[in-house]
Amino acid sequence: MRLPPILGPVLVLAVLAAGCAQRPTAPVAKPAPPSTATTPDALPPGAAGKISAAQVGKLSPVPAFRGVGAGWRLQVQAVGDLGHDVVLQRGGRELHGSAVYRADAPPAGAIELDGTLDDGAPLRIRILRAPCTEADGRAHAHAVEVAIGPAAPLRGCGELAVY
Repeated sequence: MRLPPILGPVLVLAVLAAGCAQRPTAPVAKPAPPSTATTPDALPPGAAGKISAAQVGKLSPVPAFRGVGAGWRLQVQAVGDLGHDVVLQRGGRELHGSAVYRADAPPAGAIELDGTLDDGAPLRIRILRAPCTEADGRAHAHAVEVAIGPAAPLRGCGELAVY
């Protein structure tokens, strides 16, 4: 007995399909539950966006800062790694410059940025973690000192942005 020509390929496909459907599959490994233990370079739970040990000295802890004092305003914005853009409004003028985070041993509880204003004047910004109250009674989490050249530093209050 001879099969019709179309039936041969159909039987071959049916046999192949049946063989594929009956292959046993390997058991799927379940992922381990997340560990709460941390290594020195790992971020602990809930620390997203914070500086880890591997980032210290390579990434500024100042994403943005806004400061204000008698007759002046300060804006600091991180531009990558350790660098920042600085805008100081004082005496009706707007001074621009740049500053770099100093990772080398600033005083305890302080963050320091060193830089230069566009007119060439040296600039140092010291942000202190200390409660500060403006003359009008507004409270801030940080005190700030802005030194331009050899002149006495401007003193005021401000807020450090935390993302």
